[in-house]
Amino acid sequence: MSNDHPQNDLKTEADFHLGALLRKGGVENLESVVRIKEAEARMFQTKADEVKREAEGFRRMIRTKTAQMEEEYAEKVGKLCLHEAEETRRKKSEGLNFFEISHYDYYKWG
Repeated sequence: MSNDHPQNDLKTEADFHLGALLRKGGVENLESVVRIKEAEARMFQTKADEVKREAEGFRRMIRTKTAQMEEEYAEKVGKLCLHEAEETRRKKSEGLNFFEISHYDYYKWG
C-alpha cells in the first residue's frame, strides 16, 4: 500500500526540517531562519548591484578605447592618403620639370 502513494509516505527533506523546527517551539527559530535568508538575499543583491556597476564601467572603458582606436585609425588613414597624394604630386612635378627642361633644350638648340 505504501507503493500506491509514495508521496504520502515520504516527506521531503525541507518538510522534515520545517517540522523539526516547529516541534522545538521553533516559530522563533523559523523567524530567525527567515531573517537570515532575508539578510542573505540583501547581501546577494548588493553583490549583484556591485557586479552590474563594474560591468558598466568595463563597457564605458571599451567604448572609450574603441572611439580612441577609431580616431587613431582615421588619422593614420588620413596621413597615408596625404603621403600618397604628396608622392603623386612629387612624381608629376618631376615629370613636368623633365618636360620643361626638354622644351628649353629643344628651343635652345633648335
